[in-house]
Amino acid sequence: MTTRTHIPAYEEAMRFLTSSPSLEEIVDFAHSPFTERRVGYLIGRKRHGALSEREREEFAEFIRADNLLRNLKLRARRRLQRLYADD
Repeated sequence: MTTRTHIPAYEEAMRFLTSSPSLEEIVDFAHSPFTERRVGYLIGRKRHGALSEREREEFAEFIRADNLLRNLKLRARRRLQRLYADD
């Protein structure tokens, strides 16, 4: 069983989401340079079929966290559009 605490992208997303971000902050959220580099490394290893089991789990967790964040960003954008349209 993988513990999520070692997964940078997951931890980064949880820290951000538990900071009570505004809609604008959700829309503007970007992964840290460290996470971007790490994911780039994992993608390269995946392309070469060289991911370890732990790296596969880490990459899968990044994909899940990223999908969640993309959906949140989309909803936040829609909500902001509605709020600004009412002005």
